[in-house]
This record gives sequence, C-alpha cells and structure tokens, in this order.
Amino acid sequence: MILNKINKLFTEIQRWGQGIPRGPAKLYDKVVSKYLEPEYKQVVDEVCSFKARKLVDIGCGPGKLLSLIASRISIDLMVGIDISYAMARIACRNFRKNGVMADVINADAHMLPLRDESIDLAVSTGTLHHIRRPEQVFRECMRILTSRGEAWIYELSHDAPLKDVVKTAKQLHRPALLLKLSAIMHGIPRREYTEGFIWEALDRAGVKYSIEFQGILTKLVISKLL
Repeated sequence: MILNKINKLFTEIQRWGQGIPRGPAKLYDKVVSKYLEPEYKQVVDEVCSFKARKLVDIGCGPGKLLSLIASRISIDLMVGIDISYAMARIACRNFRKNGVMADVINADAHMLPLRDESIDLAVSTGTLHHIRRPEQVFRECMRILTSRGEAWIYELSHDAPLKDVVKTAKQLHRPALLLKLSAIMHGIPRREYTEGFIWEALDRAGVKYSIEFQGILTKLVISKLL
C-alpha cells in the first residue's frame, strides 16, 4: 500500500513536469540513460524483427534507442520527438557524433507533427508516465500509423511479481531492488493498465490495443489490425 502511494505521487509529479530542462537533461544523457541502456536491448530486438521502414521514437530523450537501432538495421526514415528543447539538442548532437541518419523534432506528443498514416512503427520507452493526457497521445499514435502499423509503448511496473522482477534483473545485470525502486520512481504499475488511469484513457481514446507483461516491463501495443 505504501509503495502504491509513493508510486502514485511520483507519477503525478512527472505528469505535471513533462519536459526535462537543460541541467537534468545533461545528467540524464551522461548517467541515467547509460543505466537504462541494457533495458533497450529487448526493445531493439523487437524493432529489428518488425522491419519497419518509417520509425518514430516518441520521447526520444538523448537518442540512445534510435542510435542502437541504427547500428543494427537500415531504416528509410527515423524521427525522434521530444518536448524538451534541451533533450532534443542533445539527441541531435549524439546523432551527429554517432553518424546516425535521424531527424529530431522538438514537439509535444499530444500533437505529433506527422502526417496521417505516415509511420510504420511508433516506439516510446519510459515516456508515458510523463504524459498529462494519455488518451490524446493514444489517438495521435493511431492517427499517424499506416494500415499495418503499430505503436509500442513501454514502461517499468514495480508491481510485477517478484519472480518477474528477479528475471528481468538477471537479464539486465542489475540488482532487483534497485530495478524495483527505479520502477517506483520512473514507471507505471500494471494495475493502471487494467483498472486505473491508463485503462480509462485507452477507453476514452477508443483505440485498439493489447497489453503484454514482459518481466518488469509493460508493453502497450496500439494497432489498427487488433
């Protein structure tokens, strides 16, 4: 019960402050993103198997995920979107440094600056808990997807069963307790997808979706084909 209240408090705080300012953005690039980088491996593997030709990363942060994807496969169009101007600049710098051919747009996920049915795959990792009006973002994801496109939205969930937390910790080579604390401060509990504010937002958005529990990760899939 106490953990649930703490997580709710962190979620409300992060949904209030959507963009990361300059100082914390630099810290995130240097420290936090490196800690989370092993988490991206599973996402990268799944993206590579999907074989998208046009990909957008919503809440791209410093661009680590797109850089890892670009090192594995060739994609015709890659776009990173972040509401934080400071983070978007860092992503541009990292793409130049790593030779990654990707565009970066400083924009709000509630109003994606992309044409209707223009994206094969939209990916978002650790961004949903920052979103104030998730139903609007869900509608935007559906709008930009091609007829066979999908949106994959990943978040950490601290209320995953202990065996799932331990399994993920071993896969990521991270202490289980530290991973669980990260999920409390920087994630969304599973229950929010089945009876809480995410479930309510999905209902209001009227989109087709499925939910996959992958260890401590929760993957929300939005698709026109579901």
